[in-house]
Amino acid sequence: MKQVDLIIVGQGLAGCALAWQAWFRGMRPLIVESDSQPGRHCSRVAAGLLNPVRGRGAPKLVWRSEEMAHTARAHYDNVALHIGRRVFHPTPILRHAAPEVQASGHSLKRGGAPAGKTLSERFPGSSPDKPLLVRCGGWLDTATYIDSTRMFFRERGCYFNETYSECDTKFGASVHDGVRWRDYRAKALIVAAGLGARELPSFSSLPFRAAAGRIAEIEPPSPILSDEIHVFDGHWLIKRSGGPHLCGATYEFVDPESVPNEFPDELRPLTNRILGPAWACSHIRIGVRPILRQSRPLAGRHPRIPSLAWLNGLGSRGVSTAPRVAAALLEHLLLGAELDPEFDAMRCRHVHQFLQ
Repeated sequence: MKQVDLIIVGQGLAGCALAWQAWFRGMRPLIVESDSQPGRHCSRVAAGLLNPVRGRGAPKLVWRSEEMAHTARAHYDNVALHIGRRVFHPTPILRHAAPEVQASGHSLKRGGAPAGKTLSERFPGSSPDKPLLVRCGGWLDTATYIDSTRMFFRERGCYFNETYSECDTKFGASVHDGVRWRDYRAKALIVAAGLGARELPSFSSLPFRAAAGRIAEIEPPSPILSDEIHVFDGHWLIKRSGGPHLCGATYEFVDPESVPNEFPDELRPLTNRILGPAWACSHIRIGVRPILRQSRPLAGRHPRIPSLAWLNGLGSRGVSTAPRVAAALLEHLLLGAELDPEFDAMRCRHVHQFLQ
């Protein structure tokens, strides 16, 4: 019987964050995922945007933005040291005011009060119709992050190339009994499989909302020397010096199969505004995000199976939230720390009732 500290099912943004946070703490994780489709449900096709500001109208800071952004950037910098290549790219975000908010001064708000210059400031001498500079943002190269994570842990015998099935799992009756899967024994098993959790009996009843949407790859009309992120009217454009630009995202709660594989018309005002008319769409990615509650992550133990835990519902901000929530879940499971009530699944009645 092989001993590991925990078994992680899934290798999207949540699974990668769990594996790395465990490794940083001197623990030995085992990732279980078919490497033919790692992060298959949404993570590989995500743009990887870390944007601390939200809102189509007057901009506001997102939920716990400073804390999440700080933890996320430290996490990805630490990953880069281990794999020998950068995965997160700090990039200025230029937020262009929509016409209806230009007259109000386009100031960043936090709970109705100015947020100051920690995250954002105007360009010197700019007028209300000029973009607002949002700092502490950037984009994660999700494909490189996922692929490099898989290679790192596979080389250390911590990656099992197979689609997980609960049939091969024996859960202990108490927290101290742990879990056995195949020839492995661990203190806990964590399901971090996004929408794939619906395929497992223990989580099949979760009230997922599948948000399907499109991200366009755009060939630039001319080369650029530095990266920029532009946001306008709820849409974004990442200008990348090392590859095609990315533009998105229009997410709808519809069947992913019904999303057309064509450039969304609602993105044209942004692309034309930033790139002019001489751009061309080279590829469309279609991604599906798991939503459970207000696009905020949930984590914790399964209410009936103490050695089974889960992390899910990252929504549209998994790049920023996954490292912080993963760290909190590991400290809760393995060190006995109290889980933050804001993402404790056991405290969320909307979800908890489906797992009883």
